[in-house]
Amino acid sequence: MFPRNCVALLSPLAVLCAITFATAPARVIAEWPTGWRAGPDGAYGPPIPLTEVRRGNTTYPDPLGPETLTTLEEMLDLPGGVLHWEGGRRIDRVERHDLRFAENGRSAFGPPLRVIISETGSLVAILGDTERLHAPATKPSTWPTVDERNGLSARFLAPGQHLKHDREGWWFDGERHVAAIEAVLTGEGLEHQEQLVIEIGSGRILDREDLVRHVDGEGSISAEMPINLSPDVAGTPIFPLPLPHLDVVVSGVGTVTTDVNGLFCVDLGGVPATISGNLWGPFVRVLDASGPEIELSGTLTPGAPLSLILNSTPNEDDTAEVSAFHHVNVAHDWLAAMPISPPFTAMDFPLQTRVSRPSFGTCNAAFDPNVPEIFFLPAGGSCPNTAYSTIITHEYMHAAAWQIFGSLTPSDLHEGIADCGAVLLSIDRDVGRGFFGTGQELRDVEPNLIHPVSGEAHIRGLVLAGSVWDLRTRLAHQLGSEAGTALTAEIWFKSLFFLPAAIDSGLVTVMLLADDDDADLSNGTPHELEIRDSFAIHGLFTDPIPVAPILNHSNFATGSGITFSWSPGAAYTEVIVERDGLPYMTLPGSTTLWTDFSILPGEHTYLFRPMIGAVGAPPTPFFLRQKRFVRGDMNGSGLLSIADVVHILLYVFAGIAPGPCLDAADADDNGNVSIGDAIYILQYMFAGGPPPPAPTPEPVGPTVPGIDPTADALSCGGEA
Repeated sequence: MFPRNCVALLSPLAVLCAITFATAPARVIAEWPTGWRAGPDGAYGPPIPLTEVRRGNTTYPDPLGPETLTTLEEMLDLPGGVLHWEGGRRIDRVERHDLRFAENGRSAFGPPLRVIISETGSLVAILGDTERLHAPATKPSTWPTVDERNGLSARFLAPGQHLKHDREGWWFDGERHVAAIEAVLTGEGLEHQEQLVIEIGSGRILDREDLVRHVDGEGSISAEMPINLSPDVAGTPIFPLPLPHLDVVVSGVGTVTTDVNGLFCVDLGGVPATISGNLWGPFVRVLDASGPEIELSGTLTPGAPLSLILNSTPNEDDTAEVSAFHHVNVAHDWLAAMPISPPFTAMDFPLQTRVSRPSFGTCNAAFDPNVPEIFFLPAGGSCPNTAYSTIITHEYMHAAAWQIFGSLTPSDLHEGIADCGAVLLSIDRDVGRGFFGTGQELRDVEPNLIHPVSGEAHIRGLVLAGSVWDLRTRLAHQLGSEAGTALTAEIWFKSLFFLPAAIDSGLVTVMLLADDDDADLSNGTPHELEIRDSFAIHGLFTDPIPVAPILNHSNFATGSGITFSWSPGAAYTEVIVERDGLPYMTLPGSTTLWTDFSILPGEHTYLFRPMIGAVGAPPTPFFLRQKRFVRGDMNGSGLLSIADVVHILLYVFAGIAPGPCLDAADADDNGNVSIGDAIYILQYMFAGGPPPPAPTPEPVGPTVPGIDPTADALSCGGEA
């Protein structure tokens, strides 16, 4: 679906598809004339007779704020520095409201109204100027009415924002006082936008620059790629996703960039044009080391939107290219949106990303700061092509950390940082799901590794990644998944700017500094307890813990629920269990195995707090995501077919591997996989039988996986 009015601006605003600049303060007014009301951008209502200011039609630059009281006094011609209006009412402020009207068949703007508001919030007067600011620069034939959020907006420009004049707001040009403004007129969509230089007082337009080019060329670009966290292997669902931030070269026009929905628009001037390009954009430049890069190709015809789907016949190299482009942009936008000040812009450059690089073997990926470049290896050696989901994100986080730290040492710290970014962005505990085959991830950050850990850098880094993931689970336990994940990501990312030096107790300090809200750690931080507990169970603490937490914990699906197991860290008197933020169960202290028989579909958090008397250990968190699949689709292709029937029969009678999701094979949703499921699918496909229960496959074409609404213990992609 394309925007109704797609415009290209000759300014740093790039592409806008509907614009309104707010010009009035957002404030609720207590008293209004009949028919008027206060809105977020000002006051609106039917026409009211205009009252002139005491000094007649002399005008001054708007908007006026509390810091410009002298100018306000001069404007109203009030004596003694005391702001009063006729009748002795004290003035609180002046708001400006701009108008829209039609003249000679075109939209125009002006004159602005100045609304005088009293100290008590009542409307005192509305002032107008018949000589001021409208286009064309003549009096309108009829007075306009206030058009509710559907008219002109204007703002004074800061230095560098005007295309021709590097001035601020207004200035004296040697002969007269002038002002630079940018004006936007809106109706059903964007109608007009221009930059003006006007003479203050008369409102005469001295210079104008039209910013709008009405367009007749529109297009969308998407690409077929894996939509879940799995690699590009047989059985992984492939669907088209939009490609944002993609540079598109349009013949005779230049380069335009797709928006967040993969859309672009240009002014063709009524003449068809060709498009070209590769998977390049402002934040990534994808290269294919094993062959030619994907090329954009098509013809833009005025008035006929173009839709391009790249990798429409998927192959390994092209899928790696589009996956790399997609996931690098997702990671870039995620970091750029972090609520930090100043915003993170260090990755605002086209990071070179090379896929299917054969000279480095297989089963690996890396960041090379000397280029800089992230690169990924082709399939082979029991591993898929490594350009997919969390593997791409992991390497991108190395590149981002390099921009912050200027180095990648010590290596275990930076591997942990990269894993933190990968799991927080995906909201999944696995880095490299399916890297060594179905259900065999590259790394799982949840196992309770305790510092110090022996092994290579990636393994040692799991202490940091596991601590941050546990913090995410604790905060999700309190706030919900989305809010808890966002808060954890914010604290983690802010902590990097305090430049932690190693995986040690100093990590706790930088996390507390990132969480601090008053520049004083001595009085605690908003989430100090959760931070300390999360790192303490991994052996990272600044103060001794009173009771040792549980050890060697794990969870797995059983025939009738989800089973948790652990080893005691001490002789506990009881273990208190919380589920989804609420008290749930108290177990005997000697318990080491427990099954939850009533878990429902969706995401769940658990906290296990062992106690010795009244003293508790840091609680150990668990995070579970319950099942996403298409029922009957045992091979995970996204389609229900005879191949799924064959797979079920081979699983039941020949003992072959169940595929990516055993629960998907339960076509009749009775909690078991048997020959009955194969018969159920055959009856649905060929004999008019009922469709499989939810998540139900589409009658034609692929289906987006969904959550099982029925609780059972069949596993799915390693998740219960």
